[in-house]
Amino acid sequence: MNIEITSRSPGIPDALREYGESRLSGIERFGEEFDKGEIFLTKEHDDLVCEVVLHRFRGEALVARAEAKDGKAAVDAATDRLAFQTRQLAAL
Repeated sequence: MNIEITSRSPGIPDALREYGESRLSGIERFGEEFDKGEIFLTKEHDDLVCEVVLHRFRGEALVARAEAKDGKAAVDAATDRLAFQTRQLAAL
């Protein structure tokens, strides 16, 4: 899966970008294959917003959004939501 990371706000650390990529790279282990993954990181007020879009080979894209004070917590919450969605697809 090709993963693209976009920072919509200045000051997003490279370590957070790498962390997001590592978290998203393991999502295919739940049985679904994806064409492309996109991570959008944005600062809004005091929070960091992480939006993740997974483009499937067939079917609609999966989208998850989370915000938190800590960047890693936002990335974790968004990827956990996508993992849940992926497990639901595999159960069908």
